[in-house]
Amino acid sequence: MTHPRAIPFATFGLTFVGSAVLLMMTYHWWILVVVAFVAGLWLGRTAWSTFWQAFWAVALLWGSYVCYLHLRTEGILTGRIAALFSLPIPELMIAVAAVVGGVAAGLGALSGYYLRMTFTNKRPPSVYQPT
Repeated sequence: MTHPRAIPFATFGLTFVGSAVLLMMTYHWWILVVVAFVAGLWLGRTAWSTFWQAFWAVALLWGSYVCYLHLRTEGILTGRIAALFSLPIPELMIAVAAVVGGVAAGLGALSGYYLRMTFTNKRPPSVYQPT
């Protein structure tokens, strides 16, 4: 049985990705961290799930966007950026961008979750049993 207030991954992901896409049209890349912070503050249920939901939401978003840019520019843009980072193949930039964006969003969401835990009486479940 799930918790009555549990937010499924689809709801968290769609809320997060939808607002992130809308804000990224106007603001800089780091707006994803702010959106992740608010999503973690509002929708996060556990530290583990909050981090990974934000990570995968942004990794898929950025990975698909960089893949789109790679195909649209016929690999010229990713090739030049890969040369800056001394990467052997330009397609590796797609994975690098996805991981960097995912980690930034995951840490932002985790910060929001822990801020909420700081100001509420509920504490996250401990993995250690008191002795």
